[in-house]
Amino acid sequence: MGKLRLLGGLLVWTALFAVGTACGGDSRDPGGAGGIGSAGSGGAAGSAGSGGSDEPECRTDRECPEDRSHCVEGACVECGANRHCPLTAPACVGGQCERCEDDESCLGRGRCEPDSGSCVTCLSDDDCSGQRCSPDHLCVGCLSDDDCTSGRCNAGICEPGVRCDDAHPCETGEICVTRGEGATFGICEVLCDPVTGQRCEDGKLCSYIAYSGGPIGICLAPNGGNHSQESCAGVEQCEVNLLCVNYGNDDFRCSSLCDLDDQTGAACGEGNTCLSVTVSGTVGAVLGVCSPIPATCQTSADCGPGKACTLGDSEGGGLELVCAKALGPRLGGAACSTDSQCATGICLRELGVCYGACEHGSDCAPDASCLTVNFNGGDGTTTELSACFQACHSDAQCKPGLGCLVTYARDDSEMVTVCNPSNGRTSGGRECTDSSQCRSGICEGNGFCFGICETSADCGPRTECADSWYWLSPGDDGIWGTDDDVHQNVRRCRGLECHSEADCGGDWSCRPESNNGVGDNAAMVLRCGKPYGTLPGGVPCLSSTESCRSGYCIFPDGGAPPVPVCFQACTMDADCDDGQRCWPDGLRIGFGFGDVATFATCAPAQ
Repeated sequence: MGKLRLLGGLLVWTALFAVGTACGGDSRDPGGAGGIGSAGSGGAAGSAGSGGSDEPECRTDRECPEDRSHCVEGACVECGANRHCPLTAPACVGGQCERCEDDESCLGRGRCEPDSGSCVTCLSDDDCSGQRCSPDHLCVGCLSDDDCTSGRCNAGICEPGVRCDDAHPCETGEICVTRGEGATFGICEVLCDPVTGQRCEDGKLCSYIAYSGGPIGICLAPNGGNHSQESCAGVEQCEVNLLCVNYGNDDFRCSSLCDLDDQTGAACGEGNTCLSVTVSGTVGAVLGVCSPIPATCQTSADCGPGKACTLGDSEGGGLELVCAKALGPRLGGAACSTDSQCATGICLRELGVCYGACEHGSDCAPDASCLTVNFNGGDGTTTELSACFQACHSDAQCKPGLGCLVTYARDDSEMVTVCNPSNGRTSGGRECTDSSQCRSGICEGNGFCFGICETSADCGPRTECADSWYWLSPGDDGIWGTDDDVHQNVRRCRGLECHSEADCGGDWSCRPESNNGVGDNAAMVLRCGKPYGTLPGGVPCLSSTESCRSGYCIFPDGGAPPVPVCFQACTMDADCDDGQRCWPDGLRIGFGFGDVATFATCAPAQ
């Protein structure tokens, strides 16, 4: 017994009541009553202008109010033609809907009933093509038993068989079935097993009608409907012993019932499986329907024209990727608000994009990247699968509740930046005290949120957009920080460059930071950031760098006294406190692959 199905669920229509999946979903009308045709034109009143002005009141229907919704010769009127009017007042006269006086107003919509002035289906039997015209002016099969060649007249339908009601119960092995709205009695039908079709006499088929501890069926004559796995828009298009099932993404097909207790699903034939369907409105009602086993896939290219690779429940538990009918036009990673917009039939609403299976970014919509992610199944399992995410260059390109984060692409060929769920609300480059405040989920040590950027306008007022880099792998030698490391440039918000403490406004500190670049960008620079400690530059410090505002407790080079002091950037002696001087090359710091940078620092004067 297989239970592989699309996450969108199965929607089944039967002749007597609706059957849906446990997953729920929209209730869709497979047909729906529509108009019979278009009516003739009526006169339209109203001047081209209003209030004595030559300016027209309207140019299109959209400019008109709801009670005068049609624009005719510059004036908003109730109707411009008979078809705009309801059946109860079907004649458009002078731009208003009025009672009909003749059949012309009802052309394509029946006959004019003189007493009510409404359009009705019929006035006499002559209007009904062999049927009878009821007192309600509707064409019906019968008005009395005399109109039936066999059986009895029941709510306008000639019912063959034995009549039943509370006073006239059916025999054992039969059930009393009432069909049609307004029926005054039922007809005894033979009960049968809709899974096996047993108990029906030759020439009849078992049709599923209800569930009460198990599926219930009645024997009916064939209706010549579509066969198993042929498309359908409602149960009336299928043979009476089949159900119209939505196998996902509005892929409706006629399907036979099967026994869910048969672990082999052999009754459905080779290449098919028995799917479980939950009957809506009936507690514990589960049916099995035969369905072809969906082909597995990695991307939609594996599925062929008109199909998409989407999420499905795996027979062994969890999720897997299966081919299904493509529903909407949008590819994975494209913006969406409803499932019907997406080819896969799944809109990941938290991300605001269509789900799409992928191996590379080229399998996704433009401006989307392919990632490896974990999906939680309905059975509590977690499955590692692919998905397309919206690419970004800053938090501003992501909708609220998402942040622009750096991560690996699915094929590990590059680092990509994508919109990802976040609890924080503070964008990159803005001040923070805790990582939970940031859309990126990272509050950097220099006191502002980590943030991907394209220009400095994407960053906070005290930060700028600058090149940085990320290591992808340690290279062939497996050792980080060596020449064969694999890295990639990324632009992110950094503190403004500075030359002295005064450049940072006093509440921030000027300190060395690696540009994390390569080639010409391989450099150490001075940037502003929140201070680490409280001790100013040039004063004695302990070995802990946290005691100094700059975060550096150093032994200055270049002839300064050999005592550990807090580093403080400077360009001249005036940048330092009394009793200190600005020592060139006072700080020597290694970075990159063996490179050394030097910076001037405040230290005691000799």
